[in-house]
Amino acid sequence: MVVLDELFFSVPNAFTPDGDGTNDGFAPIFNIPAFADDYGFMIFDRWGLLIFDSNTISQQWDGLLNGVGVQQDVYVWKMHCRDVITQQVYDRIGHVTVLR
Repeated sequence: MVVLDELFFSVPNAFTPDGDGTNDGFAPIFNIPAFADDYGFMIFDRWGLLIFDSNTISQQWDGLLNGVGVQQDVYVWKMHCRDVITQQVYDRIGHVTVLR
């Protein structure tokens, strides 16, 4: 019998990019990152301007835009990935609060 794990992820709803080494980056958290394929993660400001874009699961948003810290606010994120075992596609949209 073969038992396969199921891809699971969660996305925090806030982070504190203040350089203290705790909770400084923002990205989805996967139980088995190797099971996620065709990954894309984007963050938008309140006007819909793309301010972060990554195709690498290990890359987190550091709360910067063009090298400058964004203001404390709520930002929209969009994630896309596919489970390599089940081929299920996940398209999710949510929001994150930057706390300074």
